[in-house]
Amino acid sequence: MTSGPGAAGSFGRAADQPVIESDLSGVRHKLARAMKEARSLEMAVSQWKASTTFGVGLEPSAESRSTLDHVIEMSRSFPHDQWSTLFGEIGYLARSSLDNVHTLLASRVSAGAKLPARTAFPITTSEELWTAWAERHLMLPGWVLNRYYVTQPFRNQYHGLRGLHWANNKDKHVWLRDVRVAVVGDVDFGGFAVEGRVDEGDLRLALRPGSNVFSRGTRRIVASSFDVGHPVLESTSPGKAEVEVELLFDVGYAEYKLPEVAELVRRVGDVVDYVALGDVRALHRYFRAPSFVTQSAPGDQGGSSRSLSEGAPLPE
Repeated sequence: MTSGPGAAGSFGRAADQPVIESDLSGVRHKLARAMKEARSLEMAVSQWKASTTFGVGLEPSAESRSTLDHVIEMSRSFPHDQWSTLFGEIGYLARSSLDNVHTLLASRVSAGAKLPARTAFPITTSEELWTAWAERHLMLPGWVLNRYYVTQPFRNQYHGLRGLHWANNKDKHVWLRDVRVAVVGDVDFGGFAVEGRVDEGDLRLALRPGSNVFSRGTRRIVASSFDVGHPVLESTSPGKAEVEVELLFDVGYAEYKLPEVAELVRRVGDVVDYVALGDVRALHRYFRAPSFVTQSAPGDQGGSSRSLSEGAPLPE
């Protein structure tokens, strides 16, 4: 499905470019609002981090005298409901911007043909689902379907639209509850002493992973437990410690980190520019590796950067 030069349409618009920038005023306001909400969320998280302290240490486990728990405790729980609501608002504004563009574009190009009920901008996760959607929308010209097709998340290794679709649907019907704070990087927990004369080299630690995430309403987690094989006499703990944390948003198939939320709004803007205005440069930006991929996250060894050319092929 490719587009070619179109004949002039009504109001001086080309047949393959029926939408002009002035038509998108409402969409631009929505995306600007979504970005403002994303910045507000970033600021709220930053302020919470700055005013929250963490205590870490080793504690005797209820399991046995030879077992110790690695414990991390926050001075206060994070404001889950506030952050979840902001995330939901960001998702709504971004998703409805795409739907607004679809409705506007379809009304201009469908030549009076009736669209399916409750039609929306397609966000499909496989070739089969895309084909099913396209077959229900054959009243749309091929160039429109082509523009939609190349923006589908299964054609882009950075599946932002997929997470947006999932989160917005859940927020509308269930309310997003799956926002968590994760501890990243290394944390010093202190030391311990055991009964008897035991050389350090003879200790065999049986480690059992715990959890590194704080869920809604929780302030204390057991990051791990380990059995030292000998009764523990005492343990020493550093008390307060520098602990690096990051925010995680459940989007069904994965978890988004905070930088991905603001990045997602920008990428929706790229889709709008390409689908509505035919801006191929915007499509290239959409397929480019997001900034959060090309930067080292706290605790990463060498970062997680990927080549900017790894996305799906772009149309000419």
